[in-house]
Amino acid sequence: MRLITNDNYSPFGGKNHMESCLLEVAKNRSVDIAVAFFTDTQTNLLRKMIENGCYVRLIVRLNYGTSPDALLKIIDYPNTQIRFFTSKHFHPKMYIVENSKAYIGSSNFTDSGLRRNQEVNVEIDSEEFDFESLYDVFNRYWDEAQVLEKSTIKQFKNIITENPQGRNDASVFLKNTIGESEYKNVSGDKPKTNNWQYYSSEFKRVYQEFLSAFEKLSRIYIEHGKRRFDSSFPIRIEIDRFLWWIREYKAKGESYKGVQREPDENKLRDKILPLIDEFVVATVPYLDRKAEADYYAVRNGFSSIDTLEKLDFEELFETLTHVHAFNDCQRYTLGGRPAQKENFTTKNSLDDVKKLIVHLIYDDGDYIRRIYDCCRNPSYKIAGFGDACVTELYGIMNQDNIPIRNGRIEKSLEWLGFGVV
Repeated sequence: MRLITNDNYSPFGGKNHMESCLLEVAKNRSVDIAVAFFTDTQTNLLRKMIENGCYVRLIVRLNYGTSPDALLKIIDYPNTQIRFFTSKHFHPKMYIVENSKAYIGSSNFTDSGLRRNQEVNVEIDSEEFDFESLYDVFNRYWDEAQVLEKSTIKQFKNIITENPQGRNDASVFLKNTIGESEYKNVSGDKPKTNNWQYYSSEFKRVYQEFLSAFEKLSRIYIEHGKRRFDSSFPIRIEIDRFLWWIREYKAKGESYKGVQREPDENKLRDKILPLIDEFVVATVPYLDRKAEADYYAVRNGFSSIDTLEKLDFEELFETLTHVHAFNDCQRYTLGGRPAQKENFTTKNSLDDVKKLIVHLIYDDGDYIRRIYDCCRNPSYKIAGFGDACVTELYGIMNQDNIPIRNGRIEKSLEWLGFGVV
């Protein structure tokens, strides 16, 4: 985590502006943005992001802090979807850059907020606890927001033009002319299932690059012929542990940034083989004592629906602690493991947790849809078990040789030269 304060100096290098962060971090990525004010008329940051290969979902509020001219300029941009609220209660400043970083704080998507104002924003890394919960927040906004059309922007411009000083009157006209669009944050209704079509296309796009990189690494690893674990231990899980070791001991901090994609497999092999040699003999307490045990604890605990159904809540929670992402949650929970356990068992029923696991591992149908259900669909999603937990559990248990994917693994692949982040 780091602070972004719109200073001209950053201890991390370069300017400490939101504009710089979005241009550098968001290149060739999907970006979800929810802001109250939008006046991108001078910096033209959104255009630069699109030219940088970004796919953007933007939610804005129609009000005096938003420029209709700026909206007219971007409404026809490719790879851009825009929705809106009119309610004065919609006031977030949220920027989520795929499975990489998120920014929340005080900066609206305005010329001053992005560069000039003294703003304070927090950059959140994808490895940090509850990162994926930001997607839930954004997707709830997205589902309830109205689709912005050019005709609506023109109506909005007329209202602003005709009421340059009359903000209260203009608010009335907005409601009467465009309609009141408000996020129902005080509702007893269960939130709607989020946008499956968008999730599916993004998941497949990102996973395609990830699987290609993982398969190439697997080929290099297998051809080298050296193993740290017994041959009965699945090779995809051993490679996952290799990538864990890379992130822990080699690709520390932000060192994966700026590593160029290496298209030459021979050069990749030259970098990777010495690392495999080092990995297979390294003395690492976790790898020496727990790596295999964690895998088999999950495999045995959830080996069949019958086995799962016999577990009580204590046994089920203990089994889940052998999933890295779930185990890491205790580090971000005040009170550590006891507090995590109390929160998890209080907020979820035993039947709901088992329902998620059965659906994820044993139900029929597209595995991407099942992962989506467990991450986004209120009928399956449970508290304290986020996206990384879901994808890791599926990576451990599936019979289709689909590897574990999370931010830590992707950053290791990036550091090695596969260009997936």
